[in-house]
Amino acid sequence: MTKESKEVKLKKIFLSVGLQSDRGKTIIMNAITYLLEKDGKQVAKFDGDFVNSSEKDKGYFTQYNIKGNTNPLESCVPFNLHNDKEMVAYATDTDADNIAIDLPVGALLQLQEMFCSIDDTPETRKYNLELFYNSYGDKGYELNLVVPIGGEKDVDNTLKLLASIFEGLNLRYNINIIIVVNVGLLLSRGFISEVAKYEEFMQLAVFNKNITIKEVRMTTKFDVKGIMSRQLHNTKFETFLAARHDGLVQVLVGGVKNDLKNLYEAIK
Repeated sequence: MTKESKEVKLKKIFLSVGLQSDRGKTIIMNAITYLLEKDGKQVAKFDGDFVNSSEKDKGYFTQYNIKGNTNPLESCVPFNLHNDKEMVAYATDTDADNIAIDLPVGALLQLQEMFCSIDDTPETRKYNLELFYNSYGDKGYELNLVVPIGGEKDVDNTLKLLASIFEGLNLRYNINIIIVVNVGLLLSRGFISEVAKYEEFMQLAVFNKNITIKEVRMTTKFDVKGIMSRQLHNTKFETFLAARHDGLVQVLVGGVKNDLKNLYEAIK
């Protein structure tokens, strides 16, 4: 009697990607970490965007760092992506069930440079890109690219780039693109028309057959004074949700909880 082979369940790695700053990606990475740890899952935490932060009290590293602790399962390890791209590959050596890496603007293109050269022929570039994107699955990790839509031209710059990158690649493993459409942030910035642009693009866009699109809509309203944004940037979610807030922020806590619920469905 032969035994049925069991499908190998891959661990998960989450990378924040985008071509423009101030899109709320750090808030999203904080939320992903909070949700996974709340669910009892281990998360190795890395911040490749810490050196680019203009505020010392803002960032993924600041929320999760334990002074003197360099264990990414307990603390958060900062690094400079521009000088240490290999850290993203080394992160899988932790063998953690989940890895979350907050990355700076344009990070995906920089990471591809580890495998690709400007002198590559189209055929060589395609081969090298396949090596890069398949390398995560080879190490036992499902790649999740977290793409925030929170400002003007995110569809034109980031989503169209991703569609063009993956077109025609031979991917041996499924890759998730988690698109977080931050409706509340777009509304506060006067860019709500970007939602319609996104919907139109997704109706026509053709991604690789091994790409799974997971859409999350965040509807928490962001006030024009930035109070809500500062709260979420500077406070861990468990602290934020447990605290009693004044005025507008307390009213919006319910929206944050609903957004977290929707995000969890995409990452679990």
